[in-house]
Amino acid sequence: MEPGEPTRRPGGARLRATLRVLAELGPSTAGWMVLGSLRQALRARAEADRLAVPPPDSGQGPGALEELTEEADAVVARFARATLTLAFLAPDCLLLEWRRRAAPEDPPPSLLAGDRARERVTPTRHPSAEGVLELDAGGPLRVRLGADGTLVVLDGAGEVVRVDEPPCWREAGWSARWACPPGALVTGLGLQAGPLDRRGRRYRLWNLDPGGSWGPDAGPLYCNVPVLLAVDGARSLLDVLDTSEALEVDLRSPGSGWVGAPAGPLRRVLALGRPPLLLERLAELTGPPALPPRWALGYQHSRWGFRSAATVAGIRAGFAACGLPISAIHLDIDHLAGYRVLTADPKRFGDLPGLVRGLAALGTRVVTIVDPGVKVDRGFGLFRRGVAGDRFCRTPRGRLAIGVVWPGRAAFPDFADPAVRDWWAEEVAARLRTSGVGGLWHDMNEPTCLRVGAEPRLPLATRHRIDGQVYDHAALRNRYANDMNEAGFRGSRLARPEARPFVLSRSGWLGGQRHAWHWTGDAETSWAGLRQQVAAVLGLGLSGFPFTGSDVGGFTADPDPELYLRWLQFAVFVPLLRTHAMIGLRPREPWRWPEPFRRAVASWIRFRYRLLPLLLGLAHEAAEQGAPPVRPLWWPDGEAAAELGDDAFLLGDDLLVAPVCTPGARRRALRLPAGRWVGAWAGSSPTALAGRTVVQLGAPLERLPLAVRAGRILVLDDAWADPQGACQLEGDEALGAEDRAWTRGTLDPAHVPGCWALHCWPAEDPEGRAAGAEGQALDEAGDGHGPVRLDHYRLAGVAEDGTATLAWERTGTFPPPASVRVVVHGWAVERALADGRPAAVEGGTVRCGPFDELVLVGLRRRAAAPSPAYHLD
Repeated sequence: MEPGEPTRRPGGARLRATLRVLAELGPSTAGWMVLGSLRQALRARAEADRLAVPPPDSGQGPGALEELTEEADAVVARFARATLTLAFLAPDCLLLEWRRRAAPEDPPPSLLAGDRARERVTPTRHPSAEGVLELDAGGPLRVRLGADGTLVVLDGAGEVVRVDEPPCWREAGWSARWACPPGALVTGLGLQAGPLDRRGRRYRLWNLDPGGSWGPDAGPLYCNVPVLLAVDGARSLLDVLDTSEALEVDLRSPGSGWVGAPAGPLRRVLALGRPPLLLERLAELTGPPALPPRWALGYQHSRWGFRSAATVAGIRAGFAACGLPISAIHLDIDHLAGYRVLTADPKRFGDLPGLVRGLAALGTRVVTIVDPGVKVDRGFGLFRRGVAGDRFCRTPRGRLAIGVVWPGRAAFPDFADPAVRDWWAEEVAARLRTSGVGGLWHDMNEPTCLRVGAEPRLPLATRHRIDGQVYDHAALRNRYANDMNEAGFRGSRLARPEARPFVLSRSGWLGGQRHAWHWTGDAETSWAGLRQQVAAVLGLGLSGFPFTGSDVGGFTADPDPELYLRWLQFAVFVPLLRTHAMIGLRPREPWRWPEPFRRAVASWIRFRYRLLPLLLGLAHEAAEQGAPPVRPLWWPDGEAAAELGDDAFLLGDDLLVAPVCTPGARRRALRLPAGRWVGAWAGSSPTALAGRTVVQLGAPLERLPLAVRAGRILVLDDAWADPQGACQLEGDEALGAEDRAWTRGTLDPAHVPGCWALHCWPAEDPEGRAAGAEGQALDEAGDGHGPVRLDHYRLAGVAEDGTATLAWERTGTFPPPASVRVVVHGWAVERALADGRPAAVEGGTVRCGPFDELVLVGLRRRAAAPSPAYHLD
């Protein structure tokens, strides 16, 4: 396909994808799929009642207040028809639960699994002139309870943040309405098609495969998360709904919202504060994200259609021949023996362990797909063992619950049962030990059954068990993927306790970040599809899922070279960087593209590896504090959130990324966030631009606009610098071929940085002198559970005699790198002294060993004229 050729229409791509799937299934499985679809259609009317959500303001409210008591650090309000429990989990965090009194419920266990969910802070009761009582716990959040059950959330100054009306019940279902200041941006809800600001739409939180591909306005999708974040500076409010029932969330009315569920109690947690604190609270409530191995942050390559081990080995050889790193190759369902999970085809992948060992020697892991559907086949050992141990979901009559997936008729492990998770973990561990596979890719785990014209799922009456209690599929469907991911994660740890597991999942729910990364599924191949992925990744991060990404180029059609390159440029800056596509499409290996795209694609893959030190530090921050690596432009203060768009983002706090999502565009407009920003690329204008202004950004085909917060130091791995490529930074011309890891065609298995480089972008004082910079970085072995080193860097301003001092403070026991490179953007260094000893200077950059203090001598402005193609106007 030639540059500029239009990408095929999404609708046509969807039809072609469906035809390819039917061809892959074969007539027998396609027949079972049609039969299952007819049965599902016949059940649809009866099942609709189970998923019905009461309309707003219908049914009965809690009635009159009868009694107020204090019980175990909580306040219990008993109304005529319902009971409300209020408990502070922290001074800024309130747990509330409404239960009906007439029909006691036995809901599934809480999804709140973190330490914070088990804590209690004794509240203080205050008299209230406007309600029956007010409660706080000495922090910024106070709640006022009315005699009718109305709850008013107040901030520390006594200003109203939100008003929750009393809920209503109709049969088993409930609905609840709230009102809040209309100016706050509202986000969260996991993976949604549409803008990051969720206002103005209604959402169904019910994990489903949308079928074929999805783009703007599709839904519901694979990974809904019952989390709302109303962003309004220090008065931002987190709302966590603790249920796995299907939810309806209506945000169409300005300044108000409504939520309803078909069953279960109304359990929610409210927290008040700025967004970083609220994301930390969310991680404390639901469990911290699992820390990934460093290799998972590299480039990963996949395609439905790698038919043999020889094909996979040839792809890895192609990357090596091009001097390109590749951290993982994914094997889709075509590597399996008759689509049986946890197997490999004996003819085409007969020596899977040998393939894994060969790629591992080059630094490349193998990740294999695992679907939950287990082929119904008495000759299949996994199925036999599952039946013998009663590990599968069953119908109300006690028969196996059967769905149709890739292998044909399949049974589904009942992952809700802890004993089944134990069994599956052992099965996974045994497979990983024998194959050596480095990671798991969980697909179809909503779970999905192949259907035509009906919801692609198991019947709602399907039974699940938790500690002897039986629940239907409607109650537990949304948490199915979480439980499968936990089992896979534990199996990985059983197989390799010294390593950090890598599990990639399509589906998830509240708390799913504890055990898996997530990708956005079968994204539409279109420019609108690319634009949607920016908001999708941001929305997942603000729902507590920090490690996400999309299939580069989209899943179901052939992107033209420009669309693929622009998608890759965006994806290089998000946690998961994976190229993937369905069977029957053109290959997407870097060398398949015509020039100049081929060179640009290669340069961007190498640039990803420059970012690994930064990405690893952000991964630790996510695991410890819940902060997503990919952050909206209003991060961290949450001020003026509704004014800043969702077509650009921050990587960490200091790197501003502006993807290009329009064909043929070579410039783009952007409202800069607060602070001062300077272009990152070599040739960028040295003049910093003030935030809260609209600027035009140069966006040549080979580059997206990239800016750094002035006054910051970022650590990169300059072993992956490409001085003649698209992604040039200042000082790259001083690097020789011997410095570049990619010239050797191999990748260190642990992805150890080859050239630890401090890139300093000094702020300037009013006279134009460099006023200094600071930053921090983290390093460790890249896998396992060993020591960590945290670095703090501080560059003093340039003195009148042209000297400046860079201080390096290290904490932790992980050793520093043997060699360090220092680049001061906009300035050239003449001489340098590292702890009093002369350091090498070449091309105005410094090369030395680790130091406590580096004195830079003879600093002078670089004379190179800025290139108008790359600067910020």
